[in-house]
Amino acid sequence: MPSIFLLTAFLVWAPAVSPALAADGAVLSATAGERVRNGRPKPEPVPENVVWFLYPVTLRETSGRAGITLLGYKKCYEGGETFLRYCSGVLRDIVQLYGTDRLPPGGSLITKRPAWVWSEPTGKEITVTVTYFAEDDSGRAVEAEYRFRFVAE
Repeated sequence: MPSIFLLTAFLVWAPAVSPALAADGAVLSATAGERVRNGRPKPEPVPENVVWFLYPVTLRETSGRAGITLLGYKKCYEGGETFLRYCSGVLRDIVQLYGTDRLPPGGSLITKRPAWVWSEPTGKEITVTVTYFAEDDSGRAVEAEYRFRFVAE
């Protein structure tokens, strides 16, 4: 059976959704909420003298036809002063972030604590792209992505 891919993009400060509906399977949507510059609490791994952003992430199954099991995600960074493009490996701490790895048909999850990114204050623009990997109740691959840009100043 064909894999189902969904790309939901969020650019700059005004997100826009562009879901691709599957005929029979689940549809996963990922949304990055409003970013708070140097918000509190400051994440422990964030070093001193940098700029950071906190933001909620919401995952939704939008078709109402099938549930989804979340398998992992990866974060990619593009731009900035010290790198051109960097992607993490696939991270699997979904349960710690959302409290569960299961989305029922038509259900949604929001991060228990805000997600975050940081950068040295370079004045450069950085694009963050996070891709979620999942499987619907029929075993079909499902993906969703959010993206935003920020200026590290």
